[in-house]
Amino acid sequence: MLKQFLKFIKYYGKNRSIKIFLFICISVLAGCLEFIGVGLVYPFLIMVIKPNNSINLFNNFINEFYQLVLIGFLIILMFVLKNILMIICTYLQNKFVISWKNDINEMLMQFYLYAPYKKLYADTNSEKIYNLTVLSSQTLETFVLRTLVFITNGIIIFLILTLLLIKFSLIALFTIILVALCLYCLNKFFKKRTEVLAPKMLEFSLKNNNQVIENVKNLKEIRIFSAEKFFLNKFLNIQRENNNVIFKNSFFAAIPPYMVEMLLVMALIVIAGFITYQNINDSSKIIASYGLILAVIFRIAPSLNRIQVAMNHMNSSKEMIKKMNEEYEKNKFDKFSVKSLSDEEFTYKNSLKLKNVNFGYKENIQVLKDISFEIKKGEIVGITGLSGAGKSTLADIIMGLLPVDSGEIFVDDKELTLANVDSYRQIISYVPQDMNILDESYKNNVAWGIEEDKIDIQKVKECIKRACLNEVVESNGGLNSKIIGLSQGQKQRLMIARALYKNPEIIVLDEATSALDVETEKEIMQMLKSIKGEKTIIIIAHRLATLKECDKLIYVKSGEIVDIGSYTDIKNRNEDFKNLIKLSKF
Repeated sequence: MLKQFLKFIKYYGKNRSIKIFLFICISVLAGCLEFIGVGLVYPFLIMVIKPNNSINLFNNFINEFYQLVLIGFLIILMFVLKNILMIICTYLQNKFVISWKNDINEMLMQFYLYAPYKKLYADTNSEKIYNLTVLSSQTLETFVLRTLVFITNGIIIFLILTLLLIKFSLIALFTIILVALCLYCLNKFFKKRTEVLAPKMLEFSLKNNNQVIENVKNLKEIRIFSAEKFFLNKFLNIQRENNNVIFKNSFFAAIPPYMVEMLLVMALIVIAGFITYQNINDSSKIIASYGLILAVIFRIAPSLNRIQVAMNHMNSSKEMIKKMNEEYEKNKFDKFSVKSLSDEEFTYKNSLKLKNVNFGYKENIQVLKDISFEIKKGEIVGITGLSGAGKSTLADIIMGLLPVDSGEIFVDDKELTLANVDSYRQIISYVPQDMNILDESYKNNVAWGIEEDKIDIQKVKECIKRACLNEVVESNGGLNSKIIGLSQGQKQRLMIARALYKNPEIIVLDEATSALDVETEKEIMQMLKSIKGEKTIIIIAHRLATLKECDKLIYVKSGEIVDIGSYTDIKNRNEDFKNLIKLSKF
């Protein structure tokens, strides 16, 4: 556990080691104040019980009554200062952890947004959401914060026990060893149980997160297939398992305070018995010693409880900090940095060429093989083939999302490289199959990713008009109204308006009409044809009604281009394509 914590600090704690050291210093200072405050209890009680005692802390410069008042004031002052210091320390620790969590979430989100697209296939979307919303939060708040609590209270207890050892050396040492052994056995008992719970906490937390996303994402399909009961039961079963693990963890975390209380009472009785035996003829020392011991136990008890609870939480959440460390190692965050956008400008005047392009998601497994073709400016080009042929992967390569394993890509005569690919994407827009409509206004949905004060309203209006959405927007309250109740075709037009706002040279549509009815698909294609020549349009599709409108088709099979030509040409000479037409309704 310590190894994972130190690794976590090494990975994620850049420039934070100094702050952790400062928390330790604050804890030492608080422990010293506690030490002085508790230490003054003994002479205070002696002076109360025997006013004419031999204890004189101020060499007769102050009379006994004022000495008593002064010592009492110092005791109160020490505890007040110590508690104020601990309140400040607790505030700073929580602020420190929240700041740390924000920085880690920023690192994760920055990685997901800027990392090479191929790397993002390592985690599912559910895992990414879980890492951002649950894992980072639980790791910092449950493990790291509890570790700081453990260190802070451990230092305070050590300094208070030092006082006890100074005053009652052998008795205190015997009792401390006895209590420490009991606490060790207690911790071993709970550690075994919380260690079993730790992986289950992680597993069921992830399952619960995934199931919530699955149910909410598929509400429409669940209703259509009348599968409400199935998905409700699935959700409830995971909830029960998750909550049962949480219950056990909470139960084990609640027991230690009672066990610690019993141990402290036992320690009190043992030490009190020895003190009584040693000072049987001096009742004032017995009473003062009892007072000191009670003060020590009164001050130690809360810290011991915090330590035991912290240890339980640390044991139950150690799988989370381990997973956070694994995420760092897997994604190589130490080598990742956001590269600045190249100043190189891309112009697209003639053609886009792919020459002998090969690509695979895994080593030695090629998804695309020896791909070569040319797309001329202003063309409508269709990329088609059966499912799994590699169409969408090819689209991602054309858009510069996936780097090729070998081969070359040229825009006019300029080769596409890792250094200039971000600049190249400035001339490309994308219309996906899954329509990502923001829960915001028409204006914000068209000017996607643009700051509110930088949105060009006139440009938004123009794009909406060109996407044939003008009447829909006006009838629903205008540009600033929230989007409610759009049809699939209207949503698709909105996606096209968004693509046009960027004023791209190339627009890629990835199965963008596959969910539309025939009439709506025809309207969308007519709208796209109206910008033919002005924009180059690349359509990934398998529906033949869409393909008929293309100037040129690229037919892909098993990751290879098997034919390039017009719809009619490929139909006449390619048996696979001919069979595809026969199987189609169109």
